[in-house]
Amino acid sequence: MGKEVHNIHRDLIDRCLVGDTYAYRQLYMAYKNAMFNTCIRIVKDFNDAEDILQDSFVSAFKNISSYKGDATFGAWLKRIVINKSINFLNKNKIDFVEIGDNVEASEEHTIEPDQLTIDRVKAAIEQLPTGYRSVLSLYLFEGYDHSEIASILSISESASKSQYSSAKSKVNLKDFVDKNRPLFDDMEPSDSVWTEIEKRASKKSYHWLWKVAAISFFCTTLFLFFANQVDRGEELISQKEKISSDFVDIESFYFQMISEKKTLIQSYADETELDYGYEQDLQNLDAMYEVLKDELKTNPSKKVVDALLLNLVVRIDILNKELAQLDDNTAKHKPEAAAI
Repeated sequence: MGKEVHNIHRDLIDRCLVGDTYAYRQLYMAYKNAMFNTCIRIVKDFNDAEDILQDSFVSAFKNISSYKGDATFGAWLKRIVINKSINFLNKNKIDFVEIGDNVEASEEHTIEPDQLTIDRVKAAIEQLPTGYRSVLSLYLFEGYDHSEIASILSISESASKSQYSSAKSKVNLKDFVDKNRPLFDDMEPSDSVWTEIEKRASKKSYHWLWKVAAISFFCTTLFLFFANQVDRGEELISQKEKISSDFVDIESFYFQMISEKKTLIQSYADETELDYGYEQDLQNLDAMYEVLKDELKTNPSKKVVDALLLNLVVRIDILNKELAQLDDNTAKHKPEAAAI
C-alpha cells in the first residue's frame, strides 16, 4: 500500500463520502478551472471539454470512496479527466500513430524564443494536429513522462517521444511554460456545468428527503407503540448499550457538520440579506428528533437509529441548499474586476 500524502482538502473529501452536496460544490470550485483547461488542451473544442469535465466530476463524486490518499486528490481527479478526454478522442477515431523522422515542422507556426507570449503559445498549440497536441499537453502541462503517456494513449514510448519532438519543433516553449504555468489555465467552464453535475451526482433532493423523514418518523413511532407492548427485559438493556455506543460518534459527527454549516451561513450576513425561512424546517426536524431520542433511550432499535440519521441528513441537505443559494447570490452581486 502506498504512503498516504498530505491533502489540503481531506475534510471536504470526508464530507463527500457521506453525501454532503455542499462539499461536492466546494471541491468542484477548487478544481474546475485547472481540470477544464486540461480537457480543452486535449480535445480543443469548448463544448466537448465541458461535457468531459461534467462526466469526470460526476464519476469522481460517485466513486470517491475509491480515493485512497496515496496521491493528491488533484492528481487522482486529473487522471480521471485525462482518461475521459482520451476516450473521447478514441471514440472520434483520433489515431496516435508512429511518426517517422521525415516529419517536418511547419515554419508558419514555429515560434522563436524571443517572440514567446502566452497568447502566441496557446495559438500555436491549437494549430497542432490532435496527436501532437495531446502528447505535448500531457508532457509539458500535466507532468507525465513518455512511459506514462505511452500507457495513457496506448502507443509505444517511441511514438510519444517522436510526437513530442515534432510538436516541440513547432513550439519551443518548455522553459517558458514552466515559468508561466498558472497563466495557461485561464479558461472557465460555464455555470451550467455545475448545475448538471449537481443533478447527476446528488442521489436525493431536499423536498423528497423531507417527505421520507416525516414518513419514517410516523412509521417508527407506530412500530414502537406496538413493540412497547412486549417486555424484553435484559435483552432490551443489552441492545440499548450497544446501539447507544455505536450511535454517539455518528451523531457527534453530523451535529458538527450542521454547526459548521450554520456558522458558514451566518458569515454571509455582512454581504447579503439572509432569509431565515429554512429555520422553521429545522425546528420541525428538531422536534421530531427529540421524540426519537427519547424512544432510543427506552426502546433502542435499528429503526430508531435509521430515522434519527435520516433526520440529520435532511437538516444537512436544507443547509446545503441555503449555502448554495447564498453562494450564487453573492457571485451575482460581486463587481466585475476592472480590465487591466
